[in-house]
Amino acid sequence: MVNLNCTICETEKQPITCWSCGGEGGYHDCMADCCVCLDPDELTNICDICDGDGEYFLCPSCHPESFDD
Repeated sequence: MVNLNCTICETEKQPITCWSCGGEGGYHDCMADCCVCLDPDELTNICDICDGDGEYFLCPSCHPESFDD
């Protein structure tokens, strides 16, 4: 089991939508000007910030600015 407690303050980390991929986990890039792929919804480039999960965990006490709406 992964420890989801902050290593600084021991508060439980909360999931936040990835800022890089917008929660999609990555994007489709077939390297063509006009996509002719059979399945253009398939992610060909996985987000390196969230590793394709679309979210990651942050501590709301140590990073409150990340939870502002």
